[in-house]
Amino acid sequence: VGGNWTFPSLTAFEQGAASQVQGQVSDVQNPTADATKDYRYWVFNLYAEDQWKISNKITLNAGIRYSPTTMIGETRHLMYDLINPPFGQFVPVTTETGSNPSLKNWDPRIGLAIDPFKDHKTSIRASFGEFHNVLYSRDLNYWLQPPFLTATQTAAQGLLYPNLFSNLGPGSGAITIPTNGSLSITNGNFYGVSSTPYQMQWNFNIQREVMANTVATVGYIGSHNLHMFIQTDFNPPTACLAAGGSCFYNGRPTMASATGVPNVRLNPAYNSLQMADNLSDSHYEALQASLNRRFSH
Repeated sequence: VGGNWTFPSLTAFEQGAASQVQGQVSDVQNPTADATKDYRYWVFNLYAEDQWKISNKITLNAGIRYSPTTMIGETRHLMYDLINPPFGQFVPVTTETGSNPSLKNWDPRIGLAIDPFKDHKTSIRASFGEFHNVLYSRDLNYWLQPPFLTATQTAAQGLLYPNLFSNLGPGSGAITIPTNGSLSITNGNFYGVSSTPYQMQWNFNIQREVMANTVATVGYIGSHNLHMFIQTDFNPPTACLAAGGSCFYNGRPTMASATGVPNVRLNPAYNSLQMADNLSDSHYEALQASLNRRFSH
């Protein structure tokens, strides 16, 4: 992870006077920072489908898929996680999640086609299906979590190149995860993930041959996504109100202070803890219409 340097002005940039740096803690300072992982798990896919000719005018399709995995585990290299973020301490874990989020990965689907009239010029179709986005090791990642540490240091803490992250103290051979409020996670794993993202899709359409070689179609389609991943801060600043302007939100300057004072986070032992959780959903509906004309045989 390359370092991100922040300079307050162009002059400061030309002078090499950074106000902040954020990046990976070096192996010298944290010898146990281990970004290698050996994930092990099994992936299963079971599927069954059948089609019934209910009558010479009605056809029914039905199927179901089941796509579970075993718990995603790690065999050689250390993984650490906050079991109850933002509280507690980072402890060794052997699986990416506390429970298996894939056990409910059932995906039914059904389709129906009807020829309603004797002239056989009209078709009515409808269908519904569910589709799970199976979670693999790449989706439940430990990329930027301890002991593979990233950190932030400001000029006020003594930012001197190349001696970065001196605010964390000297390195050692033991797992040392700072609890002085400096540790932040920008793309982490939430140990409590318990659901797999999935989408429901449905459609209904009517097709009619309005003249020779010309077909008109009008349809309604929709989809609904549930349990999609989104990054959220599990350790946000706490809101507060105080007379005289002695309390500010997240360091924003006010009339009482030109610099501002950051609010205390839920757990002052850590900084921002950006982790992915199944908190997002979406919805889509549409009317679709077409007129198709075949101009040759």
